[in-house]
Amino acid sequence: MDESIIKYGLFLGWSTMFVTSCLEIANKDTVFKIIKKQGMRLYLTAWAHTTVNATIYGPIVYYWVGDNIIDYSNKHSYLKSVINTNSLLVIHSIGYWLVHIMMHNKRFFFMHRFHHKFSTHVSPVIAMAVSPYEYFFAYMLPFIIGSYIIVPNNIELVIASGIVSICNLIIHSPSLELYSYLIPESLVTPIKHLTHHELMNTHFAAPTYDLDFIYGLFRRRDKGLDAGRQALEEKLRCISSPKSIKI
Repeated sequence: MDESIIKYGLFLGWSTMFVTSCLEIANKDTVFKIIKKQGMRLYLTAWAHTTVNATIYGPIVYYWVGDNIIDYSNKHSYLKSVINTNSLLVIHSIGYWLVHIMMHNKRFFFMHRFHHKFSTHVSPVIAMAVSPYEYFFAYMLPFIIGSYIIVPNNIELVIASGIVSICNLIIHSPSLELYSYLIPESLVTPIKHLTHHELMNTHFAAPTYDLDFIYGLFRRRDKGLDAGRQALEEKLRCISSPKSIKI
């Protein structure tokens, strides 16, 4: 095994923590509202979950994937690397979407309960403030499955992992909600995911490809999707009047 895989795993974890800190500062108004409404203790617990997931659990899984799956002898062409990286993102999106829907079933909601302690007010640190069960099944397992199918090289895996981490932080950032209209509808946006936190019954896709939108293209009518669409349209109307948006 290439020993650099350890460095890549730790680099991803601590880079995620750095970006999280920067975005928390950019969303400081929301952070103050979380602390005022739900208390400093809960907010610090969210930071604890995020720190452990990003700097301990994540690197451990990354090390295992590197030791057992990654093909270090295979130098891919630029085109193949792009295809492999995107394929990892697609597989991760599908895996996350399915697990997320499952976790909203009352039998499995215990895995997801802490994350949804934050509904009206959500800040970037909440992105990875999840239980160990959720972190493994929703975030790590899709990458493990994708790696077995794609057999990526180290660079492809680190880029895909980095994209997922950054996108996950973006969609939990209220300060970026106003810019959601710039993002293609096939991708998850801050306004979509923050609507999920408020309603909990729509927009299950995260953090990259919007599987709810793609799935909706093949369904004539779906009440859950219709409810999500109405919620989005209401929020989008608020965008023209930023003062009316709840953050």
